Amino acid sequence: AASRPDACTPSRAAAMAVLASSFLTMLVASAGLAAAASSGSVPTTATDGELGLESMGRLACAETATFCDQTVLPALGEDVELAAFLQNVRSIARQASPGSVEGYSTAVLDPTSLKFPEMLALGCCLSAGDCMVDVVGMHSDDGDDRGGGIKVASAAKNASIASVRVAAAEILVMAAGHPDVTKMPAVWLLGANAFACSPPGNKLRCGAEMVELYRRAGSGGFDMGNLRAGEVLLARFSGPLIDPASGASCPQGIPGGARPGDHADAATARALFKGLLATDLDRRASHRMKELTRAEELWVSSKLGRPDVAYQAADLLVDAGLKGVGFLVLVALPLYLARRTRAVAAARDWAWRWSGCAGFCRQWRRELEFFRFVKPTLVKGGRAAARVDKRQSAKKIAKLMYKEALKHAD
Repeated sequence: AASRPDACTPSRAAAMAVLASSFLTMLVASAGLAAAASSGSVPTTATDGELGLESMGRLACAETATFCDQTVLPALGEDVELAAFLQNVRSIARQASPGSVEGYSTAVLDPTSLKFPEMLALGCCLSAGDCMVDVVGMHSDDGDDRGGGIKVASAAKNASIASVRVAAAEILVMAAGHPDVTKMPAVWLLGANAFACSPPGNKLRCGAEMVELYRRAGSGGFDMGNLRAGEVLLARFSGPLIDPASGASCPQGIPGGARPGDHADAATARALFKGLLATDLDRRASHRMKELTRAEELWVSSKLGRPDVAYQAADLLVDAGLKGVGFLVLVALPLYLARRTRAVAAARDWAWRWSGCAGFCRQWRRELEFFRFVKPTLVKGGRAAARVDKRQSAKKIAKLMYKEALKHAD
């Protein structure tokens, strides 16, 4: 048989198979990491009690009621015109819709037309004054416990309180945006707190308007406004990293809601917290900065949303490299060292034959021979070999006959 210098041999194919397996391992690793990054199925870490939008809302309600009760409402008793204005509004509201906040929309058809003191007086009256008593006082907690009457009455009262707070928030936010608010800068923080207590309409505590109101209060000299604006941005940036059941997270999947993981929110929150390190709120601001750093690390490591590209590429390269080295050390190297053993040789020949590699190499060789890229292989036996032997024998006989003819001619 002729030699086959260009033919595929099992030993050479084994080396090629090792390289191909390593390459496939790296591809599989890359695909797995990409799928994990896109699916976002990595377990998240919650920071339940650290970021509390609901607790912020409760504190805002208490601060709004306290400011109105201790500062604004006492001043109403000294202003005859404001007292008469509130008395007239309350009278019209009770007649239009007793026990409902809807009566105040009838009493004040266009709240934007009110003067700044009237907005402030009406908003505080709804937050902690007689206006709230007119609405909430119509609902009692007493009821028949056998039929669940107490629960129904309590739910109705809570709904009434919530509706009054929403109406108060709308009025106080208007007051915070009034041109005369500079005469009483504390109304900036009052309007932001009223909004955080009960956001009107479909608005959220972690929305852009909430941040704008608190930042306006911070620009007016109230450090608490900057702190709460930073906390809102921190909760919005953290997004799914916070357990939704904790009540501390920003609602997800709501039309018009904030997009979690926005690095602009993180940068703004960090700047707000840094500006508070030289104030009385330094400890709380420092703690929030640590939470922000932790949230940024979790966003990068968990690959939620849009992870950092450089970190993802480095992680992909390192992980794929470790898997490739592990395959070479644990699989390829032992097989190479044991390549001359009978068991490994038999397993290699069996895999070479039944994996289809032998048939592929054989067909590839035939194609190369057909187009004369390589010299055709001659194998003993078969009709082609018989024809070659016959031609060679005929040549030898012809040579002998030629030599005999030359001798007789001499």
